[in-house]
Amino acid sequence: MPSAQVRSQNLERNALNSKKYYFALKIALNLLYCRFIASKEKQVTRRAAALGSDTVAALAVFGAQVKASRAAKKLTASELGARAGVSPRTVTAIERGNPNSTLGNAIEVALAAGVDLFGVSGQTALEELAGTYRQTATLLPQRIRKPRTASKETDLDF
Repeated sequence: MPSAQVRSQNLERNALNSKKYYFALKIALNLLYCRFIASKEKQVTRRAAALGSDTVAALAVFGAQVKASRAAKKLTASELGARAGVSPRTVTAIERGNPNSTLGNAIEVALAAGVDLFGVSGQTALEELAGTYRQTATLLPQRIRKPRTASKETDLDF
């Protein structure tokens, strides 16, 4: 059996090691948190700069339509989210015009709320509209190329 002095030294060593581990872990977590915050700030700046005023206005109108339709049907954000298969936070983000929601989620929420998309209502009307646009797309050229401009090397006058 170890003596009391050896046990005391072992306890001090373990305490010192646990303090070192604690401080190393704390520094690592702080570093990770700072990197995370910095990356989020860059993302927000990049996204905000990329959106034009027309896009922001369109998102606001879309969100207002969803909110008005939800209110008219007397649904909570939780109920609408359950119908659309998204969280209540996603519903409120779409209603606020947040550009970070995916297009699929935004359309699911709008359809679950009963918003008429593209001026038509119902799945069959949307499928007919999609078919019309597909037919129009087949009539258009497959590729769009810019006309070639004369290069400086071939534009020599003798």
